[in-house]
Order: sequence, then C-alpha cells, then structure tokens
Amino acid sequence: MSTSDESINELLEELEQEDERNDDFIDRYRAQRMQEMHDYFGSIQRKKEEGFGKVNYMDNESQVMKITTSTARVVIHFELETFKKCQYMDEKLEEIAKNYLSTKFISISVENAPFLVEKLGIKVLPFVICYLNGNECERIIGFNKMGNDPNGFRTSKLEGVLMRAGILERRPQDADRISNLRIANKNTDLVSKLREKNDSDTSDLDI
Repeated sequence: MSTSDESINELLEELEQEDERNDDFIDRYRAQRMQEMHDYFGSIQRKKEEGFGKVNYMDNESQVMKITTSTARVVIHFELETFKKCQYMDEKLEEIAKNYLSTKFISISVENAPFLVEKLGIKVLPFVICYLNGNECERIIGFNKMGNDPNGFRTSKLEGVLMRAGILERRPQDADRISNLRIANKNTDLVSKLREKNDSDTSDLDI
C-alpha cells in the first residue's frame, strides 16, 4: 500500500469518527428535546389536575379564602348565575384561564359568600378581585375598565387589565413553547436525513 493510500485511509477513518461523534450529539440533542416535551406536558397535566387552566365554580367561601392565601395568583369572580353580565364575564375568564396555567380562576355566587360580600363591600355585579401572594392587586367592578360599552368587551381588554395588575404571568404561551420544541425536534430529524443522503451519495461514487 502506498503512502498516499495510507493517508486516504487515515482521513476516511477520521471522517467516520467525526460522523459518529456528530450522530451521538444529534441523538443526545433529540433525547433532551423529547425529555423536555415529556416534562412540559407532564407539568401542564399536573396544573390542570390542580384546577388551573379553567374557571373553578365554587360554593364554599371558606374554601375560596383558603385558596387565596395558599396560591400565588388568584382571580375571583363574584357573580349571580341569573345575571347575564356575570355569565358574560365567566365566558371571558374561561378564555383567559386556559392560556395562563400559573393563575387560579374562581367563580362564586354572592348568595354563597355573604361574609366576603360584606367584607369587600360588593354592591355591583359582576365583581372581580385579584390577589397576588395574598394581597389584593386589582378589582374590576362591572365592565368599566374594559371600555365604554356597558354590554360587552373584547377578551383582550380584560386580559390587558389583568396583565397590568401582575396577576397573569408574562411567559410564552403554551402553544408557542410546544411549537418551539417540535421545531427543534424536526431540525434534528432533518440533519439526520441530510446526513443519510450524503452517505448514500458518497457510496454511489465508490468505484
């Protein structure tokens, strides 16, 4: 075997070793991303089991007070089931709740919360009050903070009020994070396919 042949063989061996290292990196990267997705979906499921991601309709004001002191972010809607504006507020809160899994949303009838109605001085419905780490940070009486229309408002208006109060955690929406994880996983698949194609093209040139 000539010196040039030996050099070529050494170079090929080095390239094969480099490919193996790259393949190991891609495998580790894919495994890491898959674990992140598994952990993330697991955390979402746990949050939902704890009552996050929806409006919790309750009938015990003592339980409401307990949640307020044990949960970092709480939004409470004091409502009357037969009042259409209260029904409308619940619908808007439901839309917002599903996008913010760090905030607990509660709805309770004023008929089931006489102590809190008296303590908070509730006279106008719907009445929404927010607690951050056990301290009141916002109260919304009627629709007054969401515009001039007494009959309704855009969900984004209410979301903005809650966001400015600090009761909604500023973070990427779940859909965006899931999308980013999926894109990262697809990128590793693409690299693998390109590498396989390159190996195939190289073998076709063998004489």
